[in-house]
Amino acid sequence: SKVRASLPKDFYAVQNDAIKFGNIIICGTRGWNLPQNDQFQTPEDEKIFKREVLRLDMTLANAVKSKESNDKIICMIHYPPVDQNKNDSEFSLLLEKYSVDYVVFGHIHGKNNFDKHFIKNGIEYFLTSADQLKNQLALIMNIDENSTDDRFGWISGRAGSINEPAYSNNTVTGCTATKGGNVVEVEE
Repeated sequence: SKVRASLPKDFYAVQNDAIKFGNIIICGTRGWNLPQNDQFQTPEDEKIFKREVLRLDMTLANAVKSKESNDKIICMIHYPPVDQNKNDSEFSLLLEKYSVDYVVFGHIHGKNNFDKHFIKNGIEYFLTSADQLKNQLALIMNIDENSTDDRFGWISGRAGSINEPAYSNNTVTGCTATKGGNVVEVEE
């Protein structure tokens, strides 16, 4: 894809699929405002929401295909998959169906009632919007010493943006979704 072709070395795009690094599988999609959200108002919102539910199902199915017994699945989704009261949505139900271990999301900025970290039905959720984290990285997980991929000491998430022309209008994050797909940086 154009997004993947434009990425620098050691950046990877997730677009309706999943990427495996040792015993860590990263997948994700953009998501959308939830139907119970005040911002969900038009037929276009419904269309985008349904498309993003399908995309999440595809990326999670791809993650599970490559999963082995000790692997961990991290799902990145730009929009929160639950509301601020942690009520279920089609997104959160899919995350549970596919036994995701960690969910990293953004989109929430300014004053809000979202918890930055919570566990719901066995899944750890992390809000990683840059302003919510005061532009600091959030520890998502420690990597076991027995990891089969030594590029990771830990996984972190933080929303930010890249100003290069190839990335204009895309939100780029350590572990959150972008308009063109999800982007993960792996430092060696």
